[in-house]
Amino acid sequence: MEILQNLCVFKLDMEKLCIVVTTFCHHMCDENGEYPLFAARREGNKDTVELLLQEKADVNQCNSKGVSLLYAVCSFHYKLHSYFSKNSMKQFSMRYIETVKLLLAWKADVTLLNTNGQTPLDIARASQCVELIRLFEENLQ
Repeated sequence: MEILQNLCVFKLDMEKLCIVVTTFCHHMCDENGEYPLFAARREGNKDTVELLLQEKADVNQCNSKGVSLLYAVCSFHYKLHSYFSKNSMKQFSMRYIETVKLLLAWKADVTLLNTNGQTPLDIARASQCVELIRLFEENLQ
């Protein structure tokens, strides 16, 4: 499993990664309770996230901490937003917003709660990211 996690991090070309993904099981987690989707998300690798979803990875699967991928993306976006100024945040924001759009297109559940009873929308509201809030509210309708 560690091999697959590392491949998601190092962004192999898509053809090689596709072979690896179909060889290894995308729903096995590592010793930290993370699935390949989480490793790809952590590295901001949207193409790998999409490839794993195409290979039937579960978009609503939670890690061992009870956190969904959509929540993890929003939580990381919130942490970045809190750390950086608004101007330097723009580049980071667009990457994570594009990942959120991808997850929503794959029917990620915006109502999944984490272990603290929070949804991705709660995190979007806390970060005051108008774009994320709009995406989630549209998805709820």
